[in-house]
Amino acid sequence: VAPQALMLYNGSLVTTQARALAERLEREAGPSVEAQVDRSFRLLFARLPGKEEKAAVVAHVSAHGLAQACRVLYNLNELVYPD
Repeated sequence: VAPQALMLYNGSLVTTQARALAERLEREAGPSVEAQVDRSFRLLFARLPGKEEKAAVVAHVSAHGLAQACRVLYNLNELVYPD
């Protein structure tokens, strides 16, 4: 449903939680973007990212910031539609 997808990406709850996650990652993983990405995958998906996933998220963090990358991670199908 399109409104649901827009709410998941643009909603205030997701934005607030993405900022909170970014702050936690900075505290727990330090300034290394690679370490922050690894920690985010451990917290959200209980696994480390694959090489391609990690490269894509690191590039997104570099281009758009950690909080925006967290918003994207919160909207991945793996998290939205768990098995």
